[in-house]
Amino acid sequence: MVVKCYLYRMPIIKTVQSDAKIKVAVVFEPPGGIRPAWFEVAGKERIQVSEICATWHSSHGAAKIIVFEIWDRKEKYSLGYDTKALTWSVGLTVIE
Repeated sequence: MVVKCYLYRMPIIKTVQSDAKIKVAVVFEPPGGIRPAWFEVAGKERIQVSEICATWHSSHGAAKIIVFEIWDRKEKYSLGYDTKALTWSVGLTVIE
């Protein structure tokens, strides 16, 4: 009797951060929430946020970072809002 064993490799999900300057349009929602509507990476076309897949908070020193995992119907992105510096960062989420 021959027993075959198949190894399943779990996919690796990572976010590749960009240092590019970005503009983000947000919608302010009560009570005190924000939701990105679209963003532009310097030198590229505007990306409409089709869906917010997840939102969470993290800390970077004294700063609170609000992270939005978003989808534009083509790619997944990670937008981070630094509530202390009042700046945005963007990264492309990839699955390997």
